Amino acid sequence: MSLTQDRHQIQLEVKNEAQVTFSNMEKEINQLEKSLKGMKKGTEEYLQTSQKIDQAKDRFSKYRKEVDLNQLSYQQR
Repeated sequence: MSLTQDRHQIQLEVKNEAQVTFSNMEKEINQLEKSLKGMKKGTEEYLQTSQKIDQAKDRFSKYRKEVDLNQLSYQQR
């Protein structure tokens, strides 16, 4: 395999892995938001779940930025 083919294969694998990770993160956020709807506002459980949602969204945002930066570095090669 040539160097170009190897790079393309690696890019494809990284892209697929990122898509799976994004999907899993979105599922986690959706599940937490769905469970939040059944809770009484102001309770400890509600507050903890809200916090988990915020943390999950923050991880999602950071991961998206990381993936975007990695794609830029591959494109510049």
